[in-house]
Amino acid sequence: MIRKTGYILIMVTLLATGSLFRLAGQDFVPTAVEKSAEKVNISGKLHYAHMVLKGQTLYSISKTYNVSVETIMEHNPSLKDGLKSGTLIYIPVENAIAEAPRIPKGTSPAPAPIPEPEKKNYKKHTAKWYENIYDIAQKYSVPADALMAINKLGEEAVLSKRQVLLIPDKEYIAAYNRSKKGDLLSTPKAEMPAISVADTTNVTDTIGTMDENVSSDIDLSIYQQDIIRSYKITLLLPFNTAAGAENANVNQMDFYAGSMVAFNDFNSRKGDSRYKLNIVDMNDYPSVFSLIVSGVLNGSEVIIGPVFEKNLAPLAEWADENHIPLVSPLDPKAHHLSLNHPFFFQFPPAQETLMATTYDGIAQEAKTNGSRPLVIYEKWTGKSRMVNDALNNLSTRGVEYDTLSYGILEGRGIDTTMVKMMDTTKVNTTFVVSESEAFVSDVLRNLHLAKGDNTKLEISLYGLPKWRNFEVVELSYLHELNTHLSLQYNIDYTHPDVERFIGEFRYHFKTDPNQYAFQGYDIMSYCLSLLDQYGRGFPAHINGEEKSLFQSNIRFEKADNGSGFTNKGVRNILYSENWVIKSWE
Repeated sequence: MIRKTGYILIMVTLLATGSLFRLAGQDFVPTAVEKSAEKVNISGKLHYAHMVLKGQTLYSISKTYNVSVETIMEHNPSLKDGLKSGTLIYIPVENAIAEAPRIPKGTSPAPAPIPEPEKKNYKKHTAKWYENIYDIAQKYSVPADALMAINKLGEEAVLSKRQVLLIPDKEYIAAYNRSKKGDLLSTPKAEMPAISVADTTNVTDTIGTMDENVSSDIDLSIYQQDIIRSYKITLLLPFNTAAGAENANVNQMDFYAGSMVAFNDFNSRKGDSRYKLNIVDMNDYPSVFSLIVSGVLNGSEVIIGPVFEKNLAPLAEWADENHIPLVSPLDPKAHHLSLNHPFFFQFPPAQETLMATTYDGIAQEAKTNGSRPLVIYEKWTGKSRMVNDALNNLSTRGVEYDTLSYGILEGRGIDTTMVKMMDTTKVNTTFVVSESEAFVSDVLRNLHLAKGDNTKLEISLYGLPKWRNFEVVELSYLHELNTHLSLQYNIDYTHPDVERFIGEFRYHFKTDPNQYAFQGYDIMSYCLSLLDQYGRGFPAHINGEEKSLFQSNIRFEKADNGSGFTNKGVRNILYSENWVIKSWE
């Protein structure tokens, strides 16, 4: 697809201004300044650690923290080069201009007695490096001030690394609340840091009936959520818009555009203002840690992204602690993170899943036809790991097979050998174990010649997923040989919904959607449908549930209680006669 500068400029502008054909209910990353709950000790003095977000100014920061611009500049010499988003600045706590407390007439200050914790086994929590007192209070659904009181934390509530905290129970909280009655000057109940989604308290979201295909050995109670609020979906991608249109990441722009079309479609059908979008440029933050402490992810019901495994890994622990589903949208190498992170969702199927489907197809066909598959591989590679894996997997499935290996320079006349190894009375299942485009092209040419020499020869060919990206392979051979491929993605361009999406994408962006745009649409529409159907507890319902999207099949499976979800859905395509591509089971 030829990319025009105009398209990139449009997308960069949309991201910068937070607008895309007036999407209903969209909630973009705010640039308002919120006082940080993080405090650090620098040379014996407490400082606020404030993460600068795009659009914030020294003036707005100084007003929020009630200090002068000069004071901030004095404590942060690097600001002489300008204020940059994603940087951490330090603001002295003691320099804040004190405000006199407002005391109602006729009252006098009276300290409230704080209850001492009884000697019993309170639940304990070890503070993580990214947590503050408010994060922990939210995790256990307890008041932050009661949490500070039972642990004898001062007003600053500064936590040390891996500090063990007692979690107050209902009895302690009740006693603490009683101690505050009549105390007009006691510290008000600490509020959670503000988030951009409004909470409602009159509705409860429950898990409901568990699907029949969910194993009874897997505990799904961790996915239950008790509070309904606006559904904030965070899209976390490396747009790189700060570097200008010429350096913007075009593939991520396409993903973003596709997801926006999905969001607009959903709102057009539902008209539900509870659904909010939070668009975050990963490149605005120097590290995942700075992203977490900035607070832009707080309150998310689902996070789509980051793209790469190196960024997903450190974020997965935070997502688990906060019970937020984290969707890996594009990187197949990230599938191992689902082994130990129960809120991790690996959207692209792993290579092992694709190959297992191929082996199953060969085994089923061999059993049905009563034939011995012919496995062909390149001679110079010997029995490489890929070849050994293929042969072992076929043997495990009870398949008896024949093998043929030859070098590409020995290809002349190999078609005669192939004919001798095949049976004109049966369908000849043939499996080519190679990702070399040159060798695969030679095998296809020889199979074509073998079939041409014997019109009664019927061949059913199985290949590897990488074949789909080959450029010089003769397409007519794939159809002639009834080629089967198991893929992560495949689009049926004749489907009415696909045609509608392409038309809508062209209308808004004056170009055709590519694979990234389709992926963005698929993931966004899937997440919206889950929230709409099941609410915040949707992970408890989807184990083994199958869905067909524009370019992907979805069947998330959870291996055990400690694992997340991996996608076992595969697109199986068959190049059949008359240039028709259809699915195979």
